[in-house]
Amino acid sequence: MNEWLAFFYSFLFVMSVLGIATLSYRVQFVDAETSRKLIHIGVAHWFFFVPLFESLFVAMIAPVSFIGLNYLSQRFALVKSMERENPADYGTVYYAISLSLITYVSVVFDLYIEGLIAMMILGWGDGLAALVGRFVKSPSLREGKSVSGSLAMVTVSFLVSSLLLQSILLSIGIAILATALEVLTPKGFDNLTVPLIPLLLLWVL
Repeated sequence: MNEWLAFFYSFLFVMSVLGIATLSYRVQFVDAETSRKLIHIGVAHWFFFVPLFESLFVAMIAPVSFIGLNYLSQRFALVKSMERENPADYGTVYYAISLSLITYVSVVFDLYIEGLIAMMILGWGDGLAALVGRFVKSPSLREGKSVSGSLAMVTVSFLVSSLLLQSILLSIGIAILATALEVLTPKGFDNLTVPLIPLLLLWVL
């Protein structure tokens, strides 16, 4: 497939995720927070398009563009289904920064599998942790973090890592690390720490 065609499809994919989540929110099928997490999970799958790009330049266009677009969306509340009302919460911008850095490292250093693990932990792990934490009542670990959410995070992170790695012990370590980061990192900034620190560990190892 031509890389520009792949780029078009990748952008169309992200717009479709945003469109479905926004429609679901507007018809009140889901609430605002759930729509945000659906976008959080769905957009992570953009990373599956990365191997289709032949050049770093084309691979970086979309994630870098998302940084600016997400900033404008947060600043001016352009996509209400994606943003929180707190003007100081730039979690979606940090998400796009992580996507950009992971894409760069994956392409330049040929670390696609490691990058995929990082993005799936960010998308599915962090996303489901928030959803499960909201809908499954359990004791709180700290403000906004619950036992049920953390169990979801460690389970998903382990499953993702074990499916793509050949080491159960390393997968357990990555899952525990990602979960600890999700619990301890201030809200919003976990979109940076949860994917990037495990990716750094996988890169070093």
